[in-house]
Amino acid sequence: MTSLFGRLRAGVCWETWTEKPGRGVLFVCRLIALLFACAAMAALGGDVWQAIAGGGWQPQALGQLWFSLDSGSLNLAQAVIQRYLYPWLWDPAFVQVLLWPAWVVPGTLALVLFLLCRRRHSLYGRSNGNHPRPYGGRL
Repeated sequence: MTSLFGRLRAGVCWETWTEKPGRGVLFVCRLIALLFACAAMAALGGDVWQAIAGGGWQPQALGQLWFSLDSGSLNLAQAVIQRYLYPWLWDPAFVQVLLWPAWVVPGTLALVLFLLCRRRHSLYGRSNGNHPRPYGGRL
């Protein structure tokens, strides 16, 4: 079996994905999970770097990181949630999430997506039709 990049190079990747429905969706889901995991590792690495440089562990809050990266989008998110969705959704729920350490939210999303998009194997290995039947072949 060739790797994914070998199949992409050969141009047969689409055909192998269409043989089993949902395979491309799982790949995209795993790719998004990997991006969330990279974001969590970058945020955790920044916290460790600041702890080593400053001498103490003080994790950066998600809201603080979002504000330092793009304060306008944080204000826009607040306005949209309070005006068009539910005002109570911003203050007790969303503000609490913004106070969590910055690596917790993308790390949790990555873990959930990895669990939801994992490969599920059958009881007898790969389901290619060549697996033994249970109970010695008798039904």
